[in-house]
Amino acid sequence: MGTEAAMQHVVVMRHGDRRDNAEPLWTAAAERPWDPPLTEGGRDGAYCAGRRFRRELGFPIHRAFASPFLRCAETAAEVVTALCAVDHDDDLRRLAGETVSVDPARVKEWLHWALELYRHLHLDPLPV
Repeated sequence: MGTEAAMQHVVVMRHGDRRDNAEPLWTAAAERPWDPPLTEGGRDGAYCAGRRFRRELGFPIHRAFASPFLRCAETAAEVVTALCAVDHDDDLRRLAGETVSVDPARVKEWLHWALELYRHLHLDPLPV
């Protein structure tokens, strides 16, 4: 009586569109052909998924986890960026290729090693 059951929500998603699927010859010259990055459309799609989560889920996302594969880290970074966007104008800025202002407190924890792995590979910096 008077006690509420604790409820936990889990959202699972797949990574965005991979470069090797869009450009089949990419793997022939790639340094890491087993670990393709996202296409620009894949990044945009991941950001838009995060934006939809922010607007439509009806509950906050506190933690995000990702596989260490580059495409998964990139997807998570875009989703977390959208979840942490400070205002709705940031959505337009991101989709125009500009930097998004984020409040990292909006997602308390996400797998930082995925971000560090991404940076270690000397690729373009993540938008977070």
